[in-house]
Amino acid sequence: MLTGPRVYRMGFDFDTLGEEEDDSPFPEVRASVSNIDDPEMPAMTMRMWLIGLTLCLISSYVSSYVQAVTLA
Repeated sequence: MLTGPRVYRMGFDFDTLGEEEDDSPFPEVRASVSNIDDPEMPAMTMRMWLIGLTLCLISSYVSSYVQAVTLA
């Protein structure tokens, strides 16, 4: 006999969302990482640009190389 689709319910209570602390269970992380978001902290840093462009160039080269090898 065919039945309807199964419905899976998540056991998450949105009412208690603000009551929990966002502290890490690891003391080393709690000591070094802040729980407060700093909106003044820049996101586009030199490190981000350097790592992003380097990974982009490497992956572009690898993709071109693999495509050239598979076509030959």
